[in-house]
Amino acid sequence: MVSKKSDIFIELQDLVVDIAIPLAEEIHFEKRDKYSFALVATYFSILEQSWVILALIDKELGLHSLPHLRAQIEGLAEMKLLLGDESYLLSLELRNELASKQRLINAKRGNPYLKLIAEKVEIESELSRIGKRISELERMGAKKYEMKEKLDKADLKDEREALYGYLSDYSHGSLRALLKRHLQDTGDEDFRVVAFHQQDMSEFDATLHTSVDVILRASQLIHHKFETGHEERFLGLIESRSKA
Repeated sequence: MVSKKSDIFIELQDLVVDIAIPLAEEIHFEKRDKYSFALVATYFSILEQSWVILALIDKELGLHSLPHLRAQIEGLAEMKLLLGDESYLLSLELRNELASKQRLINAKRGNPYLKLIAEKVEIESELSRIGKRISELERMGAKKYEMKEKLDKADLKDEREALYGYLSDYSHGSLRALLKRHLQDTGDEDFRVVAFHQQDMSEFDATLHTSVDVILRASQLIHHKFETGHEERFLGLIESRSKA
């Protein structure tokens, strides 16, 4: 039996398709400016993740949508940190360079998944270049932050305390996630182990509400930053939800 789409499902769908995406076309920025690109690309990812959440819940696999909600909250944190201090971009660059460095080290050590890198890249030369860039970024004040620290710095402590750990369980395949996904109560104190366990869409209204909230806040921030004139529309939607 196909689940009926709830009001909040339709609200998120309409918000993304009929409001956020069309208005995003009015965001004008210099695409070669790293800071502007980071902001807009993060916002676009948040919008895309909502569509993934909708698709998974619609297919009655809503538990698999929870990692995408976590990614949305992380994206909102990144946006707020970038807007609060443009130099935070240096920390994003540092994270990227550190990841590249470790990837090259692993290729050098013979990781079979990185064989092509080992064959095609001058690893020592590239490691030297990346090392200099890392030192330069650190001299400029770049720091490596853990995500929980980012959430607190972005004034998302409530989200960290109430949601982040729970959503992380479903991102990393914890025992809680495995039990929830693959055990089905059959009554009489018994259960079945199942795959593609269908979850009624109504079980994920809270997920959808949170996704709507993230979209509205991220949209208000991006439209304020790029002065599109649509900030007030999203503020109005935020205020109307808070009164509901």
